[in-house]
Order: sequence, then structure tokens, then C-alpha cells
Amino acid sequence: MELSEVSYDKALLFLFSAIGALNTFFLTFYFLFFVKSRGLHIKFLASLLFVIGLREGKSVLILFLENGIEIISFFGQSVDTLIGPFLFLYVSTCTSGSQSKGYRWIAHTLPYLSLMVAVFLFIKYKSLSYFNYTTPIGGIIYIQWITYIILAARRIMRAIRKLFNRQKLEKNELWMVTLVGSVFVIWLAYLLTHFGNFILGGVSISVVLYLSIIFGFYGRRSDFYEAQPKYGSKKIPDEEARRILSELNTLMVDHKLHIDPTIKLADIASKLNISTHRLSQILNDNLQSSFNHYINQFRIQAATEMIKKNHSITLEAIGVDCGFKSKSAFYAAFKSIHQQTPAQFRKAHLSN
Repeated sequence: MELSEVSYDKALLFLFSAIGALNTFFLTFYFLFFVKSRGLHIKFLASLLFVIGLREGKSVLILFLENGIEIISFFGQSVDTLIGPFLFLYVSTCTSGSQSKGYRWIAHTLPYLSLMVAVFLFIKYKSLSYFNYTTPIGGIIYIQWITYIILAARRIMRAIRKLFNRQKLEKNELWMVTLVGSVFVIWLAYLLTHFGNFILGGVSISVVLYLSIIFGFYGRRSDFYEAQPKYGSKKIPDEEARRILSELNTLMVDHKLHIDPTIKLADIASKLNISTHRLSQILNDNLQSSFNHYINQFRIQAATEMIKKNHSITLEAIGVDCGFKSKSAFYAAFKSIHQQTPAQFRKAHLSN
């Protein structure tokens, strides 16, 4: 195809698709060869980025190659069947902390590739054009793709709830939500592309990848994409956990540790004469709570009482007195527990 024959829309598609493909191939190379921890989860992440890059590369090829479009379409749709599985494998490996099931990926990838090859060969055996069947085949693939996105989202549902409740996310949680959300946007863009909006796929994937890169390389990178250690089968006996929780509650009530805005998990663990890891495990396993959420519950309880009793004190001052570093942090934590802001709560209390 002559360069002068390329339309403005196709030129944009080529530009964004090429940028998206180069981004993903660069990140694939980075994660495979420059990340210190090259565990199974890193390989799944690199594989996800690689197949996304291949999918973008297909958009570039189909623009300039007049011959072989049928093979390119088959190649692109075959790659599409791998994006969802590798997303799910990466997220599930990180959230479960399991690195042992090294061959699990085969069950999530090989059947789809084998089915695609079988369908292609059957169509050619019937002397038909594969290109005429790309729409129904693509529809089935997009259903498979969104199914894996949903499965991945279920693995990080706790982080998603925290996001919608405007609670602070840990770095790893932020990365997971960003990645799953990015793949969802890519899926949506290509779904619209499937119905004729051809340019949208290339544009959306480049924008989403840039957002992912910004999040992924902010701060200490390993805090985002590394699998988090899990407690596994080392559950603390219930009797011991209840004793520690009772001591913790007494410590919090008697010494009002929550009013210290700089209080850390290690500080409280030291007062209880247990390790930070052990206290974190007890909060997670027995209260299904993070340390920040646990502390904020005491702060919000104290703030609620102050709002009821002290109508003349400003809400910002109440937040500071109860241990919050900022007004925004106070409002976000208060709303996550009471489903309304401190101002709305005070107004409702006064009206009653």
C-alpha cells in the first residue's frame, strides 16, 4: 500500500497502535530481564503485556498488508483469547501468594488456541473464507475475555470496594485495580472496534497503557506488581487471637492511641510484645480489617461522639483532635463508615 493512500484515520491508527505495541514490548522486556524477582507472577504479567503488544501489532500489519489479511485476522483473534487468561493468572497468583502451580497456565491457554486452530482448519477445509466468520468468532472471544476480567476482578473485590468507599488503597491494590480496569477498557474499546469504530482500539489502548505505566513506575515499583506474602495455613489459634484482640482493645481504649496521627502498626505491636506480622495477621484473619481501617474505626467513633456533644467546634478541628492528618482523610473515613459526610451527619443530628 502506498503511503499516500493511507487515510488520516488509518494513519492515526498506525501511530497509536505502533506506540502501544512498542510500550508493551518494552515493558515485557523489562519485567523478564530487569526485575529482581522473576517468579511465576512476573512471567504471567510479562505474558499479558506481550500478547497485548501482539494484538496491537496486528493492527499495524493489517493496515499495510493487502495480502494475507485472513491469516492476520486469525492471528489477532487467537491472541485475543490469551489476554483474559493471562490477566486472571497474574492476579490470582499475586492474591493467593501461590507460586507452585507452574503448569496451571496450560489449562487456561492451550484449549483456546487449539480450538482456534481447529476452527480455522475446518473453515479452510470447507473452502470458505475465515474473514467472513470473524464477527461471530470475535463475539464469542469477547465473551470469554470479559469472563476472565470478571474472575480477576473478583480476586481483588476488597480493593475495589475500598476504591468505591474512597478508602486509601495499598500500592499493590492500586496497581491491581489499575491493571484490571485497564484491560477492561481495552476490552471495551475492541468491542466497539468489532462493531466498526476501528480507530478507538488503538487510541484507547495507548492511553490506558500510559496510565498503567504512570501508576506502575510511581514510587517503589515492586510495591505494585510483586505478589504479596500470604499467611497460608499458619493460622493463629482462636484462643490466642481472642486474647491478643482483647489486650489490643483495652490498650486502644485506655491509652487512646488513635488520637496520635503518626501511630503505626509496629508501635502497637511493640506495646503488645508481639511481632508486626503477627498483629497484622490477627487483624486480617479475625477482623477482616487492615490496620488503617481498624484505627480509623476508633477515630470515627470518637469523632461521632464529639459531633453530637460539641456543636460549636468546627468539623476540621474534630478530625484533627481524633487523629486525622487532614480534613479530606477525615471526611473519607467518616463517609466509609456512616455513608455520609461529617457535615451531613451533624445536620441530621441537629434536625433531630
